[in-house]
Amino acid sequence: MPRDPDDEQRRGFEPPVPMADRLWRHPSELGLHATAGPRVILHKRPSFGRVLVAAALGLIGGTVVGVGALVASGLLNDSTPTTAVEQVAGPAPRTLGGGELAIADKALPAVARVDATGPAGTRAATAVVVRNDGLILTTSDVLDGAESVTVTLDDGATYQASVVGRDRRSDVGVIDIEANGLPVASLPDATVDQAIGFGDHVVVVDTTPSSQPSPTVTSGFVSHSSTMVPPSAQLASTESGSNPMYGLIEIQTGPDSGRYDNGRPDGGAILLDANGSLLGIVTARTPSDLTGMPVDDAARYATPYDHVRRVYEEVASSGIYTPAALPVDVEDLDQQAATELDLTDGGVLVRSEPTNADMVDAGIQQGDVIVAINGAPVADTNDKQTELRRYEPGDEVEIRVVRSGVPTELTATLGEESSVP
Repeated sequence: MPRDPDDEQRRGFEPPVPMADRLWRHPSELGLHATAGPRVILHKRPSFGRVLVAAALGLIGGTVVGVGALVASGLLNDSTPTTAVEQVAGPAPRTLGGGELAIADKALPAVARVDATGPAGTRAATAVVVRNDGLILTTSDVLDGAESVTVTLDDGATYQASVVGRDRRSDVGVIDIEANGLPVASLPDATVDQAIGFGDHVVVVDTTPSSQPSPTVTSGFVSHSSTMVPPSAQLASTESGSNPMYGLIEIQTGPDSGRYDNGRPDGGAILLDANGSLLGIVTARTPSDLTGMPVDDAARYATPYDHVRRVYEEVASSGIYTPAALPVDVEDLDQQAATELDLTDGGVLVRSEPTNADMVDAGIQQGDVIVAINGAPVADTNDKQTELRRYEPGDEVEIRVVRSGVPTELTATLGEESSVP
């Protein structure tokens, strides 16, 4: 029966329905106040795949059926659903669906933000807690020239940090805060090279974008489990010169303009596997063209946790990380030479006679092609450097070389990598 407006006017004011009998509540009835805990919202990048799938469903099933299917399957949800009024008030548990947001949520208690201040201003970096007594990992570059370092944990607590040490070669920095009982990152069950492969799903968590109130979560996949970025192609964050970076995990995450501030990269991020375990520290260095701008904004690179762990354990105990070295002048074997020597799996060519006494004693000669170290295949310089990271200076290793087409086994004592200024 239609309502009579005059009848409603004659009723006058009626009190609201009691709060217990309503399905909604006004924020003023929840006791919200200015001292409420931090609001936590996870942001993720749009997914082009979801958009394409959504369009296909709409065409096949018709407008009504397509939209219904999309709503039911959640394909149109490109961001976390708006939190209910009751969840805004304080540090309530996050309510997440599946996918990258749920993966990131497992790691977030151990994720932090670093703000390093120096003569050039303040720069931000993502960090991760790896020891509950306050040992934290971040990128080395963000600590360049830092006079003060502030760490903000996921729960909003802020600490002044001290720099324990860093390794510029792998862009790993180690800092420490005065805290105990902190949540720490979970680690993969196997070594990183065994845990991931081409096409595996990974998630990047980045706390640095100033335009977001909480970490940005980006989904991606592994495009290369171990690769090198040469210094001539790097866009380093603050250093005037760079060094080759070996054994990096290359990941494709899709264009992400938020990573750059006026053409300068941010302080990296952390890389997680599909279980929320820490795979590595994402560097801010990335391939660039001659103008200094990124060539492929979709590609990011991470130092695997296997090596990161060696760095921070040695830095924590001695304040410095000293890599092992095989001090010989080498280059990747070119295709023609590999074909002539019947080395289909490649190798590294010794370009000149060794001058290091240990290498001379080992019997390495100019023209030798190194094809294995302690049985691990060496197809190129990246393989050589990555394998050497498993050892310490002074260790003895078996070197397999091909000399004039004949395989030869040699024993060499590893030296120390030269320091990086």
